Amino acid sequence: MTHGIPTSLDSTSSGVPFLSGQTLLHMITLFACPKPFKDPLITSIQRKAIISWLQIDPSIEILLMGEEEGISEVCREFGLRHIPDISYSPFRTPLLSSLICQAEAVAKHKILAYVNADIIISKNLLPAVQTVARRWKKFLIVSSPYIVEYDKITEPNDIAKNALFFIVQEPTLCGADLFIFSKGIYPKIPSFRIGRRLWDVWLMGYATFRGIPAIDATRFLLTFHPNDISSSHVHDKLDHDSILKLWQSELFPHHYLDEIKINQSIMKDWYSISRVLLPYYIDENGVIHSRFNSYWDHPVVQLWKTYVLERTFRIRRKLGLYRWWRH
Repeated sequence: MTHGIPTSLDSTSSGVPFLSGQTLLHMITLFACPKPFKDPLITSIQRKAIISWLQIDPSIEILLMGEEEGISEVCREFGLRHIPDISYSPFRTPLLSSLICQAEAVAKHKILAYVNADIIISKNLLPAVQTVARRWKKFLIVSSPYIVEYDKITEPNDIAKNALFFIVQEPTLCGADLFIFSKGIYPKIPSFRIGRRLWDVWLMGYATFRGIPAIDATRFLLTFHPNDISSSHVHDKLDHDSILKLWQSELFPHHYLDEIKINQSIMKDWYSISRVLLPYYIDENGVIHSRFNSYWDHPVVQLWKTYVLERTFRIRRKLGLYRWWRH
């Protein structure tokens, strides 16, 4: 394995005390929106992912959402809840806003976890949530998947542990596939479409810029995505400018957008370094750290610093103070 790839999924060896789901103060409702269980490869991948979720802990409630072929049958087979009534785009792509709204309405638990239906999740899910929930009441936890050779995962009794041996690529936070969050932190969501661009980064930015702790758990809460498999449901055409407009519309305070036009270069920069939108991270040992050395390095402070600098540029230039912020 390459440098930086983990060698263990055992949270007990990391020093993080593990409690069964039945003793958790906040248990978890996990929800996903699968593709149709029609293509043999897609069916095999999604079934293997679902089995990995069931292997985490029996206390976790699992919802499969949508009306696609085979979902109701899979729910009956594995004892899962089927939520068929969700909203779609004109191209029959599920809307993220509908998934989260429906999950919040029917979930038994106060902590929700959205995951793409082809993602294998390790058993560190509960320890990661326990660690964060002890520190904050409201939060967002994100994990970006390792890419694995799917066809070599053959051990049915511990799928996530088996996947660990077939990693071919390390994660990138521009491709996060697991979002764990407290109920109510997303009161309004633009009409993002599952499988399209930017909605994952938007979820991170919305939480961070509203003071909700956003934590990168990629190094501790391992997830796995099959190689050479598209995460899109269908070919839903939505141009980049339209997506960017959605991205901006609800991320920033409206009075801020009215007075400052966020330019493309800043947006592209934030997209390429989306890790900045996660001020905290959990290391391999299950310990939470801050990415910033001081309060002034926090993204929210930096946002308002940019606002103040742009609003006062002319007067600072007249006073000869326009370079002060560089020192």
